[in-house]
Amino acid sequence: MKRGHELQPLGIEWMLRGQLGERIPYGMITLLASPPGQGKSSFANWLTAEMTRQGNAVLHSNQEDALRQVLVPRLLAAGADMKRVYLPEEPILLPHDIDKLEKKIKEARIRFVSFDALAQHLAVSQSNDQEVRKALTPLAKMLARTNCACLLVTHTKMNGGSYSNPLDAIYGGGAGTKGAARAVYLYGPSPRDSRNRALVLVKNNIGMTNNVSTEFSSTMVDFPMLDPESGKVKQHKVLKLHPVAVGGMVARPMQILQVVKPKGADDNDMGDNSNPTRVAMAQEWLTGILRKGPMREPDIAGEATKIGISKITVRRAATALEIEKRFGGPKKGWSWDLPEAHPLRKRRKKLAAKTAAKKGDKVDEGLAALLGSG
Repeated sequence: MKRGHELQPLGIEWMLRGQLGERIPYGMITLLASPPGQGKSSFANWLTAEMTRQGNAVLHSNQEDALRQVLVPRLLAAGADMKRVYLPEEPILLPHDIDKLEKKIKEARIRFVSFDALAQHLAVSQSNDQEVRKALTPLAKMLARTNCACLLVTHTKMNGGSYSNPLDAIYGGGAGTKGAARAVYLYGPSPRDSRNRALVLVKNNIGMTNNVSTEFSSTMVDFPMLDPESGKVKQHKVLKLHPVAVGGMVARPMQILQVVKPKGADDNDMGDNSNPTRVAMAQEWLTGILRKGPMREPDIAGEATKIGISKITVRRAATALEIEKRFGGPKKGWSWDLPEAHPLRKRRKKLAAKTAAKKGDKVDEGLAALLGSG
């Protein structure tokens, strides 16, 4: 413990300055939220590339996109110096992997860490306020020690546009995620030009002086990729972001949340396949609740109902994720789990094996399913 007079006041160091304003503070957590399908991962890719262009090392953890087929091409198209980018093949789980993460940050002199999506990097439930605080507090302290910046990417709730406070529209059971972040941004369609995306500040605990919104345009660029069947290099289309010089406020927070449902679409309509936004959100949510292990189908449906996701949307999300379904158990019912090849399930098995080795037990799915609280 130190007395106040022993501590020299320090100014905040920013990742982004100039035209883009003072954004993403070093040594702290920044939260980025967006409705699904609006390009928040593309922004995280752009930010990683921008950091490497400044000569910084980055740890970029994306557990949703295929590493070689999707993530690497998009980072390259964004202009990233890939020698400076570290890409975990397995999810870093918080708070379990804090020590390992800090060691890597110090060894590689990493200045920026991106977790996309947050739900796939938490060893706790994102809907439980107390658990999230316990997971993110060690992260915040570690970032302060290393002066490393961190971006947590998450999504907004189904009915985000109906909230009076934009912070309430960000997914999570309470203030855990939003409370840990010193700056919170929303990312979505710009009201000035719906083809563009706006980055809007909605929470500021660190005295930012520049609250000007930032806008990004996007283009599809040709990128050479190896075709696995022919073995030849072919051109593929990859999305690339471009900052747009727009002065003043281009969007207000609540405008970002107004994701319009397709005309005539009904989420409870069995024949509706026209609302990918809801299905994408349900996929992210379903991945998050199954990260620890299998759950009974009725329990999943009950949790989905609490946050406004219909049964049919959950089923479509399960199909898209190729969820593994088994019948049996003590209650003779259906249970769901992530597919065998999913990174989170692989990680779960490794942690179970490590736990079993300490106890001298054999590894089984039961142990893996119970794992998760540490």
